[in-house]
Amino acid sequence: MPGMSGCNLLENLENRNLHLPVIIVTAYDEQPSRDCALRYGTLGYLLKPVDCEALLGLIKQISKS
Repeated sequence: MPGMSGCNLLENLENRNLHLPVIIVTAYDEQPSRDCALRYGTLGYLLKPVDCEALLGLIKQISKS
């Protein structure tokens, strides 16, 4: 995302009181990113290349709630 990190987006959503189901997909597995994902309650943190079954499983989980 040009000009914004995933963590910036999560913070922005939180500041606007928008609680959406979020799955992070990243090519850069870094501790600060994992910490941010946990802090903002993301439903998944997947690494590229994405395991399609894991992604579909998370989406199904979200759609049931």
